[in-house]
Amino acid sequence: MPIPRLRTLVVAVALVSSACSGSSSPASTSEDAAPSTTSPPPTSAAASPTSVAEPTGAAGSDDLRVLGDLGSVELVDPAPSGRHPVLAWHPVDGADRYRVIVLDADGAPYWGWLGSQTAVTFGGAESGQGLVAAVFEPLTWTVTAVGADGRVLAVSDPGVLPGG
Repeated sequence: MPIPRLRTLVVAVALVSSACSGSSSPASTSEDAAPSTTSPPPTSAAASPTSVAEPTGAAGSDDLRVLGDLGSVELVDPAPSGRHPVLAWHPVDGADRYRVIVLDADGAPYWGWLGSQTAVTFGGAESGQGLVAAVFEPLTWTVTAVGADGRVLAVSDPGVLPGG
C-alpha cells in the first residue's frame, strides 16, 4: 500500500469505527452487503486528503456530508532508542485525544493507542504497564487528532519506524 494512501485508510477506518459503534441495527442480508455505487480505480498519483466525509443518516446509510478541511498532525521524528521508541507529535488545537495506529510492513495493524498525551512509548502506554510490542521490522505510524465531540480534526502523514 503506498504511504500517501495510508492517511485515507486511517480516516476511513476511524469513520467506519465511529459509525459502527452507534445504535444497533437489524441483521443485514447478503443483498444489503452489496455496494450501491462503484468508485473509480486508483491512480498512481494519490493525493493527500484535505477533507473527510461522515455518515449523516442511520448506520449503513450512503448519505455522506463533507466535514471540511482537515488539519495536519505534525509528527516528531523518534530518536533512535531501540525497540521501544517514544512516538511524539505536536498538539492540535481543540483535540481532546489522539489515536496512534502502527502498521506492519504489509499494512496490517500492529499496535494502537488512544490517549490525551502528545507522546507515547511504543509498545506500552504508562510507566509500569509493561511493553507489549516492539520494533523488529520497518513500521509506519500515524496520529489522528479527535475532538471532544468525536470528530476527526487532523491526521498526520505516515511516519516510519526503521526495523532493527
